[in-house]
Amino acid sequence: MNKRSLGRHGFSIVEVVVAMAVIAIVTASALTITLLSLSSEKKAVELSRAQYFAADALEAFRAAEDQSAFESAMEFAGGYSSFEKQGENTYIYKLENSGCTATVTVEYADTDRPAFSLTVTDGGGKEILKRSFRKGDAS
Repeated sequence: MNKRSLGRHGFSIVEVVVAMAVIAIVTASALTITLLSLSSEKKAVELSRAQYFAADALEAFRAAEDQSAFESAMEFAGGYSSFEKQGENTYIYKLENSGCTATVTVEYADTDRPAFSLTVTDGGGKEILKRSFRKGDAS
């Protein structure tokens, strides 16, 4: 029998440490990629919800002849869990299933060209979507 094979029954400590380091690096990389993916997915969902809400709000504004009609139309718009009116022309909507807030301002003072503006911010207050429109403008 060979003397070398008799005394060797496993891996050396250096081999074990190197293997553990490789496994740790691979695991950390996979975890980082997963966390970045989840963060990107959350932002995409928030932006998608904001865009759907903006489309509904703009459609309500286009269809409404005055502020009262806009308020009625927004009762049927989806995508928000609650709202409050601030001042005469500004509405704050909490978008459902996200930390986003939409601020909608409508100005019907100029009856020929009423104005609409919308800003959506995420839970941290960062602006993620902004739209403005005046009746009579091209879409």
